[in-house]
Amino acid sequence: MNVEVARRLAEARRARGITQEELAGRLGVSRQAVSNWERGETSPDTDNLIALARLYGMSLDELLGIERNDAGAGDGVEVAAPGNTQEPNASSGLDADAGEALAQVAANLEQGKAKIRAAGKAVLALIVIAAIALVVSSLVSTAARPTIVQLEGSVVDLDAQGGSFTLVLDEPFRWANDVNTYTEFRVELADEVLIWDERVSAAEQEPAAAATLREGDHVNVSYETTWMESRNMPEVVEATQITILDDAASDAEASL
Repeated sequence: MNVEVARRLAEARRARGITQEELAGRLGVSRQAVSNWERGETSPDTDNLIALARLYGMSLDELLGIERNDAGAGDGVEVAAPGNTQEPNASSGLDADAGEALAQVAANLEQGKAKIRAAGKAVLALIVIAAIALVVSSLVSTAARPTIVQLEGSVVDLDAQGGSFTLVLDEPFRWANDVNTYTEFRVELADEVLIWDERVSAAEQEPAAAATLREGDHVNVSYETTWMESRNMPEVVEATQITILDDAASDAEASL
């Protein structure tokens, strides 16, 4: 800050019998800040300059030592000499020191705005990173979570000894829009497959045993997969449970 402006700030405070500590308390700043202003080491910002002028009962021009020419347009107004082509300057009353003080205040304000903008960008970047991490975590969790898929259709090409067969689906199956449509799967039994026959009573069920499948049985086959695996549909399904719903022979008898 300009030394002259610093001197004016100190003189105005002393003239009103206010200590640096009292002034700091009224403005909400530290006593060191007031001391730095009055030594010319730093400049008060615009808000503090206005508050100082009001507190001292002065205008900003008086506080900063800005001289203004208040003469009217009547007699006594100095007229430019002929041949002087320089335009009147509205700020000619500003001395160099006061202008320097105002420039320093403006620079301080611009630095503050730049810091706020930088902080805002940093916060936004952190929010975006957190959102991306949340989405990735959710996708990974979904991909690792087993999903039970159920397929319904008829048993053909049965290998009675091994229990494997081809399942011809009642309706075409598609896991997602970007994968092929399937009309049949090759089904093999898992080590501990559960087979339930709905054609007999509950008392006759032996769900733990591998019930005998027959050609033409209408079945519901369940198998376990994950989202990532299901995007590339398997050609062979390892069944974890098979429910026998009915068969072609019984359907034919029922129609008679």
